[in-house]
Amino acid sequence: MAEYRDIKYVAREFSDYRQELIEFAKNYFPDSYNDFSPTSPGIMFIEMAAYVGDVLSFYQDTQLQETFYSMLRTQETFIT
Repeated sequence: MAEYRDIKYVAREFSDYRQELIEFAKNYFPDSYNDFSPTSPGIMFIEMAAYVGDVLSFYQDTQLQETFYSMLRTQETFIT
C-alpha cells in the first residue's frame, strides 16, 4: 500500500462557501438584503448552507479518494 496522502479534490471549506454566499447576496440582492451582521437571521441561513456545502465537499473528497487503488484507506472497498 502506498503511504496515506490526504488529497483535496474540491478544496472547499465552510469559510469559502460562507464568503461566496455573502458575495452572491451582495451582488444579486443589493436592495432587498443588506444586513450582514453575524447575528442576523440571513447570515444564519447562509451559514447553514455553507455547512451543508462543507459536509458534501468532505464526502465527495472521501469517496473520490477511495476510487484510486493507491489511496485506499480500507481494503473492504477494493473489489477484485
